[in-house]
Amino acid sequence: MEGFELLTADGELLQCHREQNAEIFLAGRVALGSLGILTQITLQNRPCFKLKEQIRLCSLKDVFTHIDQWKHQHRHIEFWAFLHTNPYLQKLLSVFVKPSCYVDWSSWIFPTPRKTKFNEMEYQIPVNLGLQCLDEILHTLRKHQVPMFFPIEFRYVKGDDIWLSPFYQRDSVSISIHQFYKQDYHAIFDLVEPILQKYQGQPHWGKLHSMTATSLRDLYPKWDDFMALRQQLDPHQKWLNLYLKQLFLPGK
Repeated sequence: MEGFELLTADGELLQCHREQNAEIFLAGRVALGSLGILTQITLQNRPCFKLKEQIRLCSLKDVFTHIDQWKHQHRHIEFWAFLHTNPYLQKLLSVFVKPSCYVDWSSWIFPTPRKTKFNEMEYQIPVNLGLQCLDEILHTLRKHQVPMFFPIEFRYVKGDDIWLSPFYQRDSVSISIHQFYKQDYHAIFDLVEPILQKYQGQPHWGKLHSMTATSLRDLYPKWDDFMALRQQLDPHQKWLNLYLKQLFLPGK
């Protein structure tokens, strides 16, 4: 994003980019609608490009051993860790997941069809703590023998400069926990979330988590700056719904 036009609570239109209203630009790209309405967005498009996607099955032992090497050999890398490793599941996976390698436009490679409904929790962990965090999650879920078939998603993400981005000024790994929508997710998420938070995890703003303003403040270096800017742009809290009040206002 190169810039945007922001409609504020008092009806003013602000042009925001790196040279004009720069602080609003840095804060507003991840603001959850709390600064105003983006009426125009300027994007810097890139030329179309192709990617080669490789898919294969391998043991978690191999992943933990080689992932640091693999992440430097590829533009993008992610894996799905299955909690249960019995031979029946391995045989089933080998039927549905075939080793493959093909080339296509990035617009076809990046999207992932999700045809099964689920509830999801996702946290972003400092890149150097990601594998340790995942290992503890797997150990805990196996210890409690949780009824969970969905694999755990693990992917690397580059840092950015957006104030409330969970990737602000740090490279991270995203760890996602899923549960089928007809099954109760609370038992699993209640076990996993404290582990994610133990490893300095920051929640995905659009997915399930239990954090509030009090616990979130210490995770974001620009938190107080964002809140001061938000108060300046919306002193009467016109843009805050009940959920945003829980996230942004202590004691709500």
